[in-house]
Amino acid sequence: MIKDCILIQQFTGKTYTYRAVNHLNGKQQYLFYKKSPVTKENHGDIAGQMMVLPFFNVDYPKDGPAMVEHIFRKVFPSYGYTVRDEQINLAKHMYETLCNGKISLSDVPVGLGKTHAYLVATIVYKLFHKTESLKPVIISTSSIELQRAVMKDYIPEISKMLMAHGIINSPVTCVLRKGKENYLCDHRLNDYVSTLDPDKKKNSEYLALTELVESQEIDLDEVKGISNYDKRKICVNNNSCMTCKKQSRCRYQKYMKQAKRIGYDFQICNHNYFLADVLRRKRGLSALFPDYTHAIIDEAHKLKDAANQMYGTSVRQDEDTEKYKTIITQRARVFLNRVVVNLEEILRLLPEKDRKLVADIKRNIRQMKIFNCSDIIYWLEEPFSKGQTTLASVPITLSKELGQDLWTNDISFLLTSETIAVDRDFNYAKNELGMKQVHKDRIIEISKGTPFNFKENCLLYVAENMEYPDYDNPKYIASITDEAERLIRTSNGHALVLFTSDKPLRLVYQNLNERITDIPLFQMTRGRSDALNAFRASGKGVLFATGSMWEGVNIPGGYLISFNYCKITISNA
Repeated sequence: MIKDCILIQQFTGKTYTYRAVNHLNGKQQYLFYKKSPVTKENHGDIAGQMMVLPFFNVDYPKDGPAMVEHIFRKVFPSYGYTVRDEQINLAKHMYETLCNGKISLSDVPVGLGKTHAYLVATIVYKLFHKTESLKPVIISTSSIELQRAVMKDYIPEISKMLMAHGIINSPVTCVLRKGKENYLCDHRLNDYVSTLDPDKKKNSEYLALTELVESQEIDLDEVKGISNYDKRKICVNNNSCMTCKKQSRCRYQKYMKQAKRIGYDFQICNHNYFLADVLRRKRGLSALFPDYTHAIIDEAHKLKDAANQMYGTSVRQDEDTEKYKTIITQRARVFLNRVVVNLEEILRLLPEKDRKLVADIKRNIRQMKIFNCSDIIYWLEEPFSKGQTTLASVPITLSKELGQDLWTNDISFLLTSETIAVDRDFNYAKNELGMKQVHKDRIIEISKGTPFNFKENCLLYVAENMEYPDYDNPKYIASITDEAERLIRTSNGHALVLFTSDKPLRLVYQNLNERITDIPLFQMTRGRSDALNAFRASGKGVLFATGSMWEGVNIPGGYLISFNYCKITISNA
């Protein structure tokens, strides 16, 4: 296939005949015959014959908006997709934003198809702007589930359809970027395995670890059969690469070198990784991504939360953490200053070759100094589970800093989410993200209505007579358990049971796992990426989850069918 023309081969019994057919208007013409079928070596000459035909490229879209329209109205429906005018308009809007170098804020409801919209808009932009085709487009999301879906489902599927219709000649390429702790360290793996006692280690885990030594796997989220504890023992350390003597043979270093090369159409990451690159460039450090001029921020309502972590000094904003007001007294400031002075003296005496320790101390000094600044907001964090209390902070001027770092350059942004606007008003999001300093003509706002009739197709049920929400109260957990069981049995499985916190999820799952034996139950815990796949494979199972499962996850098919569908949400409100 070349653009809108296809080469058709037909065997007559003695020879192979060939004709060109325009699949858009049906026009065709006989070309030649051969005694043996053509090979790839002949494709170049045949393409030359097809490209001079009078009907070649006649009805093919000649500009970006027309191509977007063609893909959604002609290409996708041939694979069973429904045509949605609002989705097409959204994709056109996104395409124009990319062309004009502006910033788009789009509030798009669930089910409209915003992921297809921004991927098609971006692919078409690259198709009609060859000078930009070598630079990657950054796709930043909040959830790992959406990142995986974009990389493993959306992009390969769209790529296949566009290639089959002659719109692109080669597959769309992408690479998933994560923090170091998500990747395997060869050196730490070898050291760890050498210390294990096969008689004391669980057999399946020991075999998985020894097999990993010989494998080429690099992404720990894709490794099966090992515990989260083991993953922490063999992942890349924050500064371990600085002093490692095996860098030339390290699979992680090879992966990073490959990931940073120019040539990928999309670089996919989470918001924290995206902002880490922004901050590194700001501080004059080496960038995490190749240079880019376009970025897509999906689940954009979570960008400010990521900025709180990346611009602040908190170790992590955990869902199971209680935050407390606190005051740093003058006496406390004196002690903080003493710590800084002592660390600076230690740093002065350290040899430069001890790069890892030097980097650790410099980071600690920087964090300590922050708490002596007057332009910060600070608080204490106390984990619900046993753990170390953390003193955390963010700059008072965070929104202003974020605005300066993100929106005052020449990069074009597509920010999209289901909840970035309040009644079609984007002012809150713009204030939070520091967009007030951006000229109003550079920002384009668009809101879309839902394509579904929720009033006719959905039922909202609110349980009565429940215990007062308190995760430490056994009666409250028992009431949740009883109500969830009743709903699960009513729907015969096919359910998501969503929680706002890990603790009640764990307790309710344990209770129901003992009581429900005829319906498969699955618990999605941190680091367990296979629970969703196991749920899909079960046919009528129930998935207990929290965190990212509230958004960014698509479960098509009959796993959650309309008649038996049951989405149970458990919150502390």
